Amino acid sequence: MKKINRSIAHLIFMLAVASVSFYSCKSTVADAPKDSENSNRIYHVTENDSVNIAMAQGYLASLLNGDGGEAEKMVTANFMAYGPAASDSATFAQVKTQWANNGTSRTKQDAGIFASSCLTVTEGPLVGDWVSLWGTYVANDNKTGKDIKVPWHSVFKIDDGKIRQTNIWFDNLAPALAMGTVVPAKK
Repeated sequence: MKKINRSIAHLIFMLAVASVSFYSCKSTVADAPKDSENSNRIYHVTENDSVNIAMAQGYLASLLNGDGGEAEKMVTANFMAYGPAASDSATFAQVKTQWANNGTSRTKQDAGIFASSCLTVTEGPLVGDWVSLWGTYVANDNKTGKDIKVPWHSVFKIDDGKIRQTNIWFDNLAPALAMGTVVPAKK
């Protein structure tokens, strides 16, 4: 029962984050005058949102399908991946190897994308196009036969039509416990 409550709480949290992100992109007639509204914002909805979102989704699909060569066409030469921990980072070669290994140890992989957004930041150190994707990764672990289910959120930095950076957040412990690779401490 405790596990179900945690899962529900996590889902509610993820939906709240998605709702805030989507709501922040909307404006209404009752908002401040258009000139001051637009001049005070350092971001706006990206004009290439559908193209950028499709690229981010295609990148993930390529990795899940074991087609690292296709995914490599979508990244810059200096691509870096970060997360889930603050100190985690990987080059594209490392990401490609990790997903190739996942493909041999897991079946029925699906990113489970349920929400996406795309913004352009116009000022400061984060200038550029950013895609956010939310999903629930599911797969079956070949060794244990157990299903893996992990809620995740990832942000993609797009430069000149290619992915320069990804940041991903997910719970590392829950799938490790589910697969039996980590044993809980005895009480």
